Amino acid sequence: MATEKILALGSDTGAIRTRLAQSYADYTSEDPSFAATRIDAAVRGLIAGALAALSPNERLIVGLLRETKPCSKGAQADMLEDMPPSLGLGLR
Repeated sequence: MATEKILALGSDTGAIRTRLAQSYADYTSEDPSFAATRIDAAVRGLIAGALAALSPNERLIVGLLRETKPCSKGAQADMLEDMPPSLGLGLR
């Protein structure tokens, strides 16, 4: 879900959210509807950690990928692999 938010892939995360909410309810014995804020907080934490680790060049690439919608996840991976090594992305 964090990758979806960062790259804006257009994926449907509803099934993932439902599964996470049910798991939350199973472990806490609370209503699954209470899980939404906790799921959002966890996803925001993952996003912050991922973005904080990016160099300025990598942030540029993420921004470019977000603007190339609609684009499949596979096509975005192909674009990253085709980036010149001089960008220093370390993706090869």
